[in-house]
Amino acid sequence: MNEREPQYRVEGDYGCIDITLPTAQHLFDLRDPAPFRERSLDDDAAEYIYATATDIPRSIAIKLVLIIKQTLGPSLSAAEIETAVRVHFQHDADRVTRQLRQQRKFGRVALAAGLTALVVLLLLAEIIRRRLPGPVGEIIHTGLVILAWVVLWKPVDVLLYEWWPLVQKRRELSRLVAAQIEVRAPEPEP
Repeated sequence: MNEREPQYRVEGDYGCIDITLPTAQHLFDLRDPAPFRERSLDDDAAEYIYATATDIPRSIAIKLVLIIKQTLGPSLSAAEIETAVRVHFQHDADRVTRQLRQQRKFGRVALAAGLTALVVLLLLAEIIRRRLPGPVGEIIHTGLVILAWVVLWKPVDVLLYEWWPLVQKRRELSRLVAAQIEVRAPEPEP
């Protein structure tokens, strides 16, 4: 069985993400009035870079190669483009870290509420069982016991499972922040 060819170009020890642009401005969200070093990347460009990075195994370093067909103007250097890309992905990584913190806080609050509801519903189920003998009491008792455990579903889901995709996203964004970035553009004519 042959190994599958990678979906990305390999250059030395790097898995390369190649993007060809007519001008450097095409990399940025042109609705954003901030200077380039603080400017957000175009949503499509950022999504393409992120999606391609997730295809590159974690054991391989990432190199982002921006091939710009026009010469860079004096107001926008290769170093400023590199800084803008790093700042964009660092901002995204910070946002995901905040989401993780908020999710954990919500999970703890939901768990406290769920455990309180669990105790109350189990106590109510026992009271019903003792005060209302027979099949009706047993049905209500069983329903309350099931409801008591179902109440814990969301806190357990949040605390055990929902955080994992955010951790993976933060790892990929951190890889992009640490990626080597190379801007290839024609030299300006003298």
